Amino acid sequence: MKLIKQKYYKKISSFFIYLFLLGGFSSVYANGYIELEPPIRFETITELLTEINNLLIYTGIALVGLMVVMGAFLITFGGHNQEYLKKGKRILVWTSVGLFVLLFSRAILAAIRYVVGI
Repeated sequence: MKLIKQKYYKKISSFFIYLFLLGGFSSVYANGYIELEPPIRFETITELLTEINNLLIYTGIALVGLMVVMGAFLITFGGHNQEYLKKGKRILVWTSVGLFVLLFSRAILAAIRYVVGI
């Protein structure tokens, strides 16, 4: 089985290398010129910071939901084990702190913009 994997690995990897090379050259020759676009679509640093903030808010809210379920699970099914109860309470407290920071992150970002003068 190992010999077969090595044999096919070389064929598959060479196929993808050729495909990558041919795909890159065909787009150059089809258009006749290469058009480069800037990798960042933001005009100012504030637009970039706002977009990063939005991404962090959406990701954070999903994590807040997951951590609330995890903390509640530990408290509910911890039984008489005090260590699980403490851990569940600690998770819920720090999740609420994180949610507070998430909800006021736009205000914090606006305050930073005001102080810097942007």
